[in-house]
Amino acid sequence: MNSIAVSIENTSRSMLPNDVASHINKHAHTLDRGDGRAFSNVQILSQSAISDMGLPGEDSRISEMANVIVSVAELCMSSAFSLWAHRMAIEYIHRCTCTNANLQDLLQQQIRPAKVAGSTALATAFMDALGLRSMPVQYTRKNDYVILNGSIPWASNLRPEGFVAVLGAAGASGDRIIVAVPSDAEGLVVDPYPDLLALQATDSSSFKLQDCQISVDHIISYQAADFLKAVRPTFLTLQSALCFGIGNAAKKSAKEGLSGIAMEFHSDYESLCTSWESLRSRYENTLDNQDNTDLVELLSIRLASAQVAQSLVTLEAKIRGGQAYVNTSPTARRMREAAFLPVQSPTEAQLLWELQQ
Repeated sequence: MNSIAVSIENTSRSMLPNDVASHINKHAHTLDRGDGRAFSNVQILSQSAISDMGLPGEDSRISEMANVIVSVAELCMSSAFSLWAHRMAIEYIHRCTCTNANLQDLLQQQIRPAKVAGSTALATAFMDALGLRSMPVQYTRKNDYVILNGSIPWASNLRPEGFVAVLGAAGASGDRIIVAVPSDAEGLVVDPYPDLLALQATDSSSFKLQDCQISVDHIISYQAADFLKAVRPTFLTLQSALCFGIGNAAKKSAKEGLSGIAMEFHSDYESLCTSWESLRSRYENTLDNQDNTDLVELLSIRLASAQVAQSLVTLEAKIRGGQAYVNTSPTARRMREAAFLPVQSPTEAQLLWELQQ
């Protein structure tokens, strides 16, 4: 097994500074209750310059960013998901295909240092590109501005203190653009945060755009289809890291609980571990080799990592028994967090549909 595969398995203490890992672990239950905001941990990670690794053309690799997300997800899925959303927004703006100094200044001065949150709101754009649903946001051009109307049904990191949401919009002629919308733009209205089963601390909700006027300086790409195709490998790779993080934590907890009567589940544990090791090996082979990896493989890993991670969490609960049923236990938290994996976009249903095409 090579060094990358080992780091995916044993990440939480090695990829994060000890004090940062300790802080995230200590506050995981608080965030699980919905007290505080997960983005505060993203800000701490940004201070350590490890929240935006692996950007195209920079020194670090995507495998390093994946390992960071795995590390955080082992400790706290709320923090990991907030980090993933922020990191993807950085990726989108960094890949801006327009000559746009103002947008790059926003990225470097506000988003990368996590002074404002990055929010990825491209799920509907991906679905539009696949022909699964129509783009819910429309735009019209007016001089040096675009006027946005519509709504985004789900996005995270929608912080009252400020965020930049990256979304797609459709023009009257059928063209599509990708645009970065700051939260202080007039006409952007965030809906009240819903009461969620888990990840309450991620500032997740929907928002509306009502004659929202944005400078053309905030357009990331005029060729949405090409842009989405270019960023999707990173999108899927870093999403899979969330699954590997929670799966690793469940696997470790299950192993620690395998004694006494719980040994009845030993064969189930061994079977899942075999599947997990095979899946991790496939995942490791895609890291830093995305240009030569078929999209079908990335989709398949994303689907399987969520499914096996859920199975590991379920087995962990069986092995841990009654203590897992205590609402404040890490196992109970993971059961709620894992329930998010099949509904995160692309959902399990969408992944199955794509793989059948």
